[in-house]
Parts: sequence; C-alpha cells; structure tokens
Amino acid sequence: MMKKHIILMAMMVAVVSLVFANYGIAEPLEGAAKQRPAYYTSPSAAKALKVPDADRAKAVAESFLVVKELKRPAPDFQADFPKRPKFNDKFFQDWKKMCGYDAPSLISLNDPAPEIKSGTVITPMNYTSFPNLYKILPESQLWRLTSKGYPQLKKIEVESTTPIYFHTKIVEESYKNDGKISVDPKTRQLLGGYKIGLPFLHPKTGLEYEWNAIMAKIHFQDEFSFQTINYFNFDGKGNAERTIRCNLYWARFLGRSHSKYDADYYYEGAEQEKKDGVLEKGSMVVVYPSDIKGFAFVRTRYMDPERPDYFIAYIPGMRRVRVLSGTDAQDPIFGTELQWDTWATDWQKVSGTIYPNDYNIMGEGVLLYPSYMPAPSVRVEGNVMYTRWQKRPVTVLEYVSKDPRYYYGYRVKYMDMETKREALMEYYDTKGNLWRTWTGFRYHYPDTAVTCWEGCDIPDYINRHHTILKMESRPNDPTMTPAYFDLRFLSRQAR
Repeated sequence: MMKKHIILMAMMVAVVSLVFANYGIAEPLEGAAKQRPAYYTSPSAAKALKVPDADRAKAVAESFLVVKELKRPAPDFQADFPKRPKFNDKFFQDWKKMCGYDAPSLISLNDPAPEIKSGTVITPMNYTSFPNLYKILPESQLWRLTSKGYPQLKKIEVESTTPIYFHTKIVEESYKNDGKISVDPKTRQLLGGYKIGLPFLHPKTGLEYEWNAIMAKIHFQDEFSFQTINYFNFDGKGNAERTIRCNLYWARFLGRSHSKYDADYYYEGAEQEKKDGVLEKGSMVVVYPSDIKGFAFVRTRYMDPERPDYFIAYIPGMRRVRVLSGTDAQDPIFGTELQWDTWATDWQKVSGTIYPNDYNIMGEGVLLYPSYMPAPSVRVEGNVMYTRWQKRPVTVLEYVSKDPRYYYGYRVKYMDMETKREALMEYYDTKGNLWRTWTGFRYHYPDTAVTCWEGCDIPDYINRHHTILKMESRPNDPTMTPAYFDLRFLSRQAR
C-alpha cells in the first residue's frame, strides 16, 4: 500500500512539473547582455543595477519620453480623426466627457514624433531615419528593430490615432463613484460600496490606477470565451517549438453591465458567489496535444485582496482533482512564457501582505502601439504578429515588489489613458534586468463598443524564448453559463 502511494505521489510530481515546466532559468545566458540593451525604463531597476547617475540621466534623455502630465485639450477642442465604419458618436461623446479628453486630441497636442504620420512604414532597414522614434517606442521595443533584436519586429505600419470608447452604462455608473469610492490604506480594499464602473474618475495614486485596471478588466465585458487559444512557442533562433491549444473562459461576477445581472449589477442567480464576495472566475481546458489533453483548471478570485484565490486542477492521467496554490502562481504554464500571475498582462491582487508592492506613478507619454482594429485582423507569420499601429496616450506606472522571493522585482505598466487598460508591460527580475515584455493585440467594434483580445506577444530576453498567443475570441459569449467553471464540464470538452 505504501509503495502504491509513493508511486502515485511521484506521478503527480512529474505531471505537475510538466504543467508548470520552465524552459530556462532567471539568469542571463552567456553573452546575452551583449545581445540586448541596458534597460533604464524602471528607475528602481536602474538603481538595483547600480547604474551611475550620469548614465541614468543620459539614458533618460535618449529614451521613451515621459512627462509629468500631457497637455489637456480645451472642452471645445476636437482633433480630426478617421471614423471607423459604424462609429457610435453617442458612446464616443459620453466617454470623452467622462475622461475629459479623447486619444486623438491628446496626441494632436502632445505628439513628440510628428514626422511619423499615418501611412509610415517602419522596418529594421529604415528605423534609424526617424529621429524621434525613441520618444514614442520604449527601448525594449526599439531594440527589437535592430539587427540583434529578439524577436525582431519586421514591420510597423502606422495609422492615425482613433478613439476607443465604451458603452454609456459604464459612464453613468462611473460618475456615481466619483468622490464616493476610496482605498483602505491598510487592507487596500475598496471602500464606499463599489458595484460597477471605474472606481476612480481621477486617480491620484498608483494604487487607484491599479484598481481602475482591475475593474476595467477585459474592457468592461461581462464574459468571454477563447475557442480556441493557441500557444505558439519559439526558440532563440525563431524556430517553432511546441504548440498547445486550449479553450478558455472568463466571467465577471461583480460589475456586470450587459446581461444577466441583478439590482447590484451582480451575476443574476449566483447567490452563493455573491455571499462569498466572488469578483470573477476563469477556467481553461487543454484540447491539444494528446499527451496533456484534458488538463483543466478553474480559478476563483475574490474581491477581498487578502483572500487567496481558490485554484483547482483536474489531472487526466491520474483522474484526480488537486487544489493548487492561490497565491504562488509564478511558474510558466506548460513551458510557455505565460504565468498565471501575468494572465491578461497582470493578474496580481493588490494585497499588502500576499503581494506587497509599491505602486509608483512615473508620468505620462505617447506610445506607439498595436491598434484596436474594428474587427479581428491580426496575422501570425512565423514568430511575428502583424497589424497596424498607432500613437496612444499612456500613464506610465512602476510597480516595485517588496517580497524578495517574488520573481519579478519591478514591473513597468504603460496604461492607456482612454481605455484604462494596460497597453504594454515590462517585467524585470530582482536584479533589475529586463526579463519579459507583453504586447497585446485587441479589437474594438465601433457600433457596440465591445472589445476583446485576439493576440499577445511575450518574449523572454534572458532565456531567449518566445510565446505568441492567438485567440479566437467570443466577447460576451451568450452560450456561457456557470457550468463552464465546473471541472467535470471542462474535462468532457477535451474528449
């Protein structure tokens, strides 16, 4: 009996190791430092690297332009922009009024690279001919245009900045939160009876910006499904490795605005979850390849920052359900460059004890970034993702971990000022070296303001490994029910 138990435990360790396998180590490979630039985007990371003040000052002067505050437009000012087909002017005007600006107007008043116009095509062959490109493209991305860049950006097609807006219900409810919602300085919980919308119309601290990002998750949609999501992996030379396909589901329980919600904008009929304070649920089941087919995961997140997630998995080879750590989720998923903590760019809770971080505001800037296209249109060719790019106004935030055991010492978040969501993420190790970046690719239906992911680009600069995520997304999927967060239901999908 004891021998059988030991064999069973060994099998479990082997299987879990496969699920959370890592392709590398958190140390620069020999010569890797010469193959990438020194990164100074994060002041705290530069300090950790003991960068001399003079070098830091020179790097700042020659890198992505961050100012204290972008110039705001007058109430009657409106920059010209090309309207997408089925443009919803009411949604646009309501969102603009709530924000106090729109993206085209901010870019018109603050563009640090006016020579880079709509129609410009930037490639590794001509990028040096744009003298102000470095002001709108962070060093981590600019380096990818060089001959040594990994993985190399082959082409950036620039288009005019277009506004991104959301539906009026979010605007109406966000106004009600203005001046009413606050953050408890000890627990970091929201106070004031938050139910829906943006907690803070005019965030003043990094923590308030982060709470806005949390509640704007998946761009205010109630739920979505990825059927499927493809994980394409590439080695240091850009050669294709293992491809993994999954079905993934996510649902907002608190703050619903499209369908199936009660008087408190909570998931209608989910009385137990409401009592337990559930914020959201996510699930995933592997459908390919055959050796890991049937793995299924369900993660329940609570509104209370101090309450760990409830995270369970079904392991088909053992026909066992196992409870995983709801707080230590740093391992790569199936050997990819994606971790549970970086799902949707950043899935850490704002707990001061589980995830102690300082949330610093660095300033504002103009970022050249993949456009929110009016319909899914991203192309994946080899290890490169193609779409149009545009200039976007961003708030630049720096998150510094105070937990010496946490794998990311520093994170820099470029927060789109119009969408209130992350545009680009930079992840640094505890020594201050840039480890990974995350570039998201999304679309936005102009008539309904429905917005969702269709791809992500996640390079690992230390281990020279690369993962591309390509999704077939269904925002506000009407077929989804609470059953999609049941392991038995998920495991049947993989059969």
